[in-house]
Amino acid sequence: MNRLIGTHEACRIGASIVLLTFCLTLQVNAEAPMPIEDALKRAFSHNREYLSALEELNNASARITEARAGAFPVLSFSGGYTRNWEPNEFVISMNGEAQHLRIGTDNTFSAGLRFTQPLYLGGKVGTALKIAKIYKNYSLQNLVTVYNKVRLDVYKSYYGLVLANEVVRVAEQAHILATASREVVEKMAFQGVVSEYDLLRAKVAESNTIPAEIRAHSVAATAGDALKSILGMSLSDEINILSDCDFSNVDPILSQPVDYYRNLALENRSDLKGLDYLVQIMDKNIKIQKSAYLPSLIFATDLAWQAQRDDWNVEPDNWNRSISSSLLLEVPIFEGFGRSAKVKQARIEKYQIHLSYEQLRDVVELEVKSTYGDLKESFERLGSQEQTVEMAKEGLRISELRYKNGVGTHLEVIDARTALVQAEINLVNARHDLIISLAAFDKAIGTVKP
Repeated sequence: MNRLIGTHEACRIGASIVLLTFCLTLQVNAEAPMPIEDALKRAFSHNREYLSALEELNNASARITEARAGAFPVLSFSGGYTRNWEPNEFVISMNGEAQHLRIGTDNTFSAGLRFTQPLYLGGKVGTALKIAKIYKNYSLQNLVTVYNKVRLDVYKSYYGLVLANEVVRVAEQAHILATASREVVEKMAFQGVVSEYDLLRAKVAESNTIPAEIRAHSVAATAGDALKSILGMSLSDEINILSDCDFSNVDPILSQPVDYYRNLALENRSDLKGLDYLVQIMDKNIKIQKSAYLPSLIFATDLAWQAQRDDWNVEPDNWNRSISSSLLLEVPIFEGFGRSAKVKQARIEKYQIHLSYEQLRDVVELEVKSTYGDLKESFERLGSQEQTVEMAKEGLRISELRYKNGVGTHLEVIDARTALVQAEINLVNARHDLIISLAAFDKAIGTVKP
């Protein structure tokens, strides 16, 4: 009996250990940090604008098939039934008497196959096919444009949360330092080494760190919700991200002059390529509108069956078959000046898009110059701020040492601590600005592809 109880107890403990291990594994997986690459993948799988652009690319492929179909023959079937409630009659005179002759039957059944093949449509089919292919290229460039836009938005939200978390860390550290300093002053005041005024200033300095810490946590929570929203996550979900930033490629980038990247952007920007494709589409549209002046020629063949009966008892012998072929030539002569108006509209639309293209070129050049300058400024600021933090740490160490030795004042310690907190906040801001500047620069030069 005891052995059974022991065995049961061992099984229960073993099951508990397995369950606990499973729960801990789930917890570790749930809290696993999400790198920026995973955040981008998740954003692209949930972002409606990007998914819509992706579907439009699929739609462009369907447009090519639709345009190509205009050159293929069309085969259609038709069937019909006619009930003659009062069939036509002819009246003729025979031997001086009027005779009524009935034409047709009460029921008429018909069926037919029609084959049509466009032979010449003024070049509309070939031009429409070219437009569809160009539109697919345009849709691809639009997808790249949306990709870069969403990518930059994710970078801003992701590293916005990194910045907020770093500010929380700095605020908490400032509170810890202020608390430790207050405790030191309390001990020294108890020993009669410092005045009550120094103790009061230490308590005030500690209290002043609390509002900044509260606000930092609030900003971090808001930044976390913003990132969850862009990633398609529930606001109640937990999110853990990485704060690592790689700036190893910044120095090689800045080694090239800005003119190099301006030319690179003019060659690679997807929105510029997209407008160029639109100009080509508008040029083809002018040809389509001009084709309205040209004749069209269509070949058709009809195979028809017809049966007539006064009753519904239709036999195979009752069906009569007929076959005919025809050529339909249509020559436009006058349409109330509508064709010339459409050609004029097409030319104006092409010129408008060309103007948009030229304007976008200017915007791209300005954007490259601006983002290059921001990247250079934030990179230099980061290096300077890293040195400032080290000097601020050394300043705090010296001021605390002077205060403990009775040489300095507590005001010096407070000033040194405030300077360190501000320097660390400036440092995390510099890191944030640099990573965002780098992402904006990548978008500006157009080298990032899906």
